Amino acid sequence: MGESVDGKFYLLEEHAYQFKEIDDWVEIAKEIKSKARKHYLYCDSARPEHVDRFYRERLNSVNANKERLAGIEQVARLFKKIAFLLILMLKDLKKRYTIYMG
Repeated sequence: MGESVDGKFYLLEEHAYQFKEIDDWVEIAKEIKSKARKHYLYCDSARPEHVDRFYRERLNSVNANKERLAGIEQVARLFKKIAFLLILMLKDLKKRYTIYMG
């Protein structure tokens, strides 16, 4: 997440994968650190060894607040809704363009 000068927050990057090993996550985290002045890595509290490893690698990490899961799910639903709406708009635009160009 990034914060703009007017106080709005924007999702800059997301990394969500299955079956990644901690070494893979460390490489991803180092890449993020190289691009951002301030960074925080939010980790699954069920994996405290990841927080420990990031700490050893001098990467800022904390356990994620799982109570925010409902909010995350809501944002995911909005993304899907927006993506679906965008697809419908593009299909409509293509249809109109085809009719116009004949």
